[in-house]
Amino acid sequence: MIKKITLVIFLLSGSVAHGQQPFSLTEYKSAFAFEQITVAATSIGFTLATYDPTPGTGQSRVDTRAELATVNCDNNAGATIRARWDGTAPTAAIGVTVIAGADVAIYGYRNITNFRAIRTAATSVICNVHFYRRITNLQ
Repeated sequence: MIKKITLVIFLLSGSVAHGQQPFSLTEYKSAFAFEQITVAATSIGFTLATYDPTPGTGQSRVDTRAELATVNCDNNAGATIRARWDGTAPTAAIGVTVIAGADVAIYGYRNITNFRAIRTAATSVICNVHFYRRITNLQ
């Protein structure tokens, strides 16, 4: 019973990347945008207009932009990519290896903005990306 309660609290609080604040129980993330990127021989990032749309009337930029991105790359004959989100473009040999089918979560607007990926072999990889924004009120 205690293990189940601990797991539920962990799942509700979310994961924490270095330098990021944990999710609070009164703050939720809601998917608001999706894009597919083709990771090829030149590094690519996300589309700015997708993860940081123009605010509507009465909204601030902080209310509309992404706070979290989840990336899942198609299993294309076992192809892999390398990714970085520190502001430096990856190479086919340097960066975090993301295997096909794996899910990667990118926390924080700055990390989403800095995200870049490149393929590691001759085959390009299609990655599916969901963007989430902060929702503090579920009404």
